[in-house]
Amino acid sequence: MISAKDSNHCVDFEKSSSSVFGNGRYLNAASVLILLFKPWMIRCLIFLLNTLYIMRKERIDAITDAVLAIIVTLMVLEIKMPELMAENAPKILQQILVYAISFITIAILWLSHHSIFVHTETVSINVVWINFFLLFATSLIPLATAPLSEHFQERSSHIFYGLVVGLVSFLYSLLQDQNARNSKIKLRAAIHWVNWSVCTLYFTSIPLSYFSIYFSAAIFVLCPVIYFKLSRKTIA
Repeated sequence: MISAKDSNHCVDFEKSSSSVFGNGRYLNAASVLILLFKPWMIRCLIFLLNTLYIMRKERIDAITDAVLAIIVTLMVLEIKMPELMAENAPKILQQILVYAISFITIAILWLSHHSIFVHTETVSINVVWINFFLLFATSLIPLATAPLSEHFQERSSHIFYGLVVGLVSFLYSLLQDQNARNSKIKLRAAIHWVNWSVCTLYFTSIPLSYFSIYFSAAIFVLCPVIYFKLSRKTIA
């Protein structure tokens, strides 16, 4: 039962609302907007979006395969080889080795990416966007490979390369964790540990390059080897 005091409050609210919004039509529209911006409403909308918006894994596999193929092609085009002369042999070998490290890193990413979705039928909107961010970070690998192969002795090229591959490793680890959570898949502790350990190693290469570029170079070689050994056990 509404008291006279409550009734007066309602009348005052309607009058003040009418002065701001004009009439009932605008009042209803404003009320809907206010409700939408409530935190619990936003969380519910996000939950519904993640629940209703699902995509079959074949689509995410297809776009990933296409983008990674383009990235590998662009990477080899970015490398500028010196003249094929005997005195340039060390420089040519250095560029080939750096290119091989980047190529193997992308190849292992492709294999590991397959292992993420091998037991998944559909993916959520969160997984889709994390995957796109992962592809964006991976597309920077050719950009980081070129200066590392041409100016291997410069610390800045090691810092840039370590930042890019560290970001790729971070997003890959995040993608695998998010997909496992959504698909109710229990990851082995070893996989989780290796993912975040490799991510930490890549980012650690940045400060280590200030002591010696060969520390960071050793990490760039070690991390793909770790993932290669892991991928042989996890690929279905």
